[in-house]
Amino acid sequence: VAELRTRRGWSQERLADKAHLSARTIQNLESGNFTHPATIARVAEALGASITDCIAAGHAGSMFPAADALPAHCPYRGLLAFQEEDAGLFFGRESLVELLREKIKQKPILQVSGPSGSGKSSLIAAGLVPALKRSDSWQVLYCRPGADPFESIASALIPELEPDLDEISRAERLPKLRGVLEGGQLSYLLKQVFVACGSRGLLLLIDQFEELYTHCSSQHVRDGFLDALSSLVGVGHVKSGPGVRVLYTIRADFVNRVLSHRRFTDAIQDADVKIGPMTCEELDSAIRKPAALYSVEFEDGLAERILNDAGSEPGSLPLLEFALAELWSRQRDRTLTHSAYEKIGQLSGAIAQRAEKVFRSLNSGEQEVARHILTRLVRLGDEGGEDTRQRIPFSALYSEELNVMAMPDGQGQALRSRLPALPLSALHSVFSTAVPIDLPDDDDADLARSLKPGQKLDDQTFALLRDLQLRGASGLAIELLNPQLDGISDPHVRLKFASIVFDMMHVRGRYADAAELIRQELALHPLNADEHTPALLSLRIRLVHHQMFYRPVPELWQQMLDLLGCVDCGRDPECYGEILYMLGGNLGTLKGDYRVARQYLVRCVRHARQRKDQYLLTRCLRKYGDLLRFEGHLQLAHMTLTEALRLSARGRGTRQRIYILGCLGDLERQKHNYSAATEYFERAIELGRSTFIPGWLGNLHLGLAEIAIHQSSFDQAKVLLDQAEAHYRNTHPRHWWGDIQVALARSRLMRAGGNRDWPELARMAHREATAAGYSRDAAFATALLSGDRHPQNVLMFL
Repeated sequence: VAELRTRRGWSQERLADKAHLSARTIQNLESGNFTHPATIARVAEALGASITDCIAAGHAGSMFPAADALPAHCPYRGLLAFQEEDAGLFFGRESLVELLREKIKQKPILQVSGPSGSGKSSLIAAGLVPALKRSDSWQVLYCRPGADPFESIASALIPELEPDLDEISRAERLPKLRGVLEGGQLSYLLKQVFVACGSRGLLLLIDQFEELYTHCSSQHVRDGFLDALSSLVGVGHVKSGPGVRVLYTIRADFVNRVLSHRRFTDAIQDADVKIGPMTCEELDSAIRKPAALYSVEFEDGLAERILNDAGSEPGSLPLLEFALAELWSRQRDRTLTHSAYEKIGQLSGAIAQRAEKVFRSLNSGEQEVARHILTRLVRLGDEGGEDTRQRIPFSALYSEELNVMAMPDGQGQALRSRLPALPLSALHSVFSTAVPIDLPDDDDADLARSLKPGQKLDDQTFALLRDLQLRGASGLAIELLNPQLDGISDPHVRLKFASIVFDMMHVRGRYADAAELIRQELALHPLNADEHTPALLSLRIRLVHHQMFYRPVPELWQQMLDLLGCVDCGRDPECYGEILYMLGGNLGTLKGDYRVARQYLVRCVRHARQRKDQYLLTRCLRKYGDLLRFEGHLQLAHMTLTEALRLSARGRGTRQRIYILGCLGDLERQKHNYSAATEYFERAIELGRSTFIPGWLGNLHLGLAEIAIHQSSFDQAKVLLDQAEAHYRNTHPRHWWGDIQVALARSRLMRAGGNRDWPELARMAHREATAAGYSRDAAFATALLSGDRHPQNVLMFL
């Protein structure tokens, strides 16, 4: 980057201005401190260089492959609002962002209004906030009114007023601070935060201000909240810049309700920025530029066609983003085509088509639950007003909805057990993700049935089996494949076939069945059967892999070292790579010896690149990203994990996509970006539901429980932990690591609830972790028992 910049004769400040970034970001990039790929893409565009050139130059090329394939994530957001981390993908509103930057310098309170779907939240989160932070002259506090606006602001203020408190202590202080705010001390508390900001201004950002009327039922609280905001006008530290500013976004059809409060109306005179439709040029930028970042093109006339379909209605923006996201997943040779656009139902029919497809995949009972849930997610407008969406806690849906319904023959109880995954996640995915849908279980079974007993298993057949394996074959497919072992006479082919079936069982948590199959196959061959040593070695590796879920790590570590000593890399490169991966990626991280684990992983990455083994490379990058997370290198971990996700999209590696999405979710949780973390976990659950990987479904619900604990949503955390434990119990034998994690989380919940028995549960988890050889988890339990109020538990997804 520095070389290309120098050739153009630009200073770092000039490049920062061209790329709409801060000079500090350019300095970090040139000094080797890596940033989000979208940020690199903006620098590349400004310099006229390719994204591949920038990533290859900015990252250790000796370790990672060049990122010249499709991006890890779709650059279009579907129906989700853009977040701050999506700033590099947000185009078309640059002039409006500049207008807002000027307005907040002039007005103590600024209203941003526009119709539903006009992009208000995205404009603020991905446009204004990053622009303010690039200037390094503003501190931003974010909240939404919700049912209790004073509590919402208190939750935003507590981390700033008392940064050393853990989440439990903050939850204890919340009611008192809420009372102080309702008592008229908002100005005083904001001043305390402002003073701590030094020379920077303080912006209180209140998104979706209409919730003050749709969620808050108390007129007294509403009036008090508007009075509190009004009191900020005329206060010295608000009038003098940069000072304290308030900006809120509100749907246009709710503006009249705000104007019914005279004092607040006076406060916002001449302080309303109205969000109108995007111009044709702005829409064209929003359509083309995200794809151009990754050298993806539109077929001739397609961008213009989509632009015309979008029209000038502001509410069409979500439809536009959703259609583009659907189109992105169907690209061919880096080109978005007219035929794909027609297949998704074009702009007007894309959502309906996707929703109908998911809804029809549910059985009749699940469809009834879905209807009931969806009606709860809409608040009907009164007095001719528009209907609005309604946020319902998942725990409320889980505990209340099925009780209302009269389900015959215990169907309600069966659906209750499935509700964590169906149908809520499936329906949510229709509106929030663009993850390709894999073949359903019935198709897997059909593929398995096509293999007749005694049929010759050629390379094409094994390719089919490998596809089933990578995707996560259904239970029915495994049942159909397993009996065919006895019909295979060629010992080499039989071993190869058994390895694949074992892996399918392993993924589904059928550890006992898998172990029996492995031991059965090993018993058929003497230890000195050199002709079949590679295949036999593969089985032994898989047996150790299976045992790591319920056997002590030190014992398995030595077994794997013994296998490494007898493998011939030239004769059996696949086994050599698997052993390196087990030592570095699984056993090494369980042991907690990250230095040794990294050494084996680096060797494995080099081996995978040499063999062009994308599947092994994907797994290595996922585990290396985890190592970086454990040691606090979150930015580099994000780069590594997104690269792993990109590689996983090249094939049918559904399993790896689930694993990586879970790791990215926990990474965002570490960064306290709970919205993004939840989205990753829910995307992974959607994929995990179809492949049914009980251990990983347990991991994902455990991740959501950790988020709930951090947010002091203890009832929700308890429900999620129950769900995680239920998934772990679907593995046979029980999932040792999962049981320990559930115990550690439950002990923290018990402590938060004042249950004096929590130390006993924590000590039990410590004993189990010590017996298993999980040194990192044992250390976490020790920190918990020693009185650490906020020990950092980074989940290690096996």
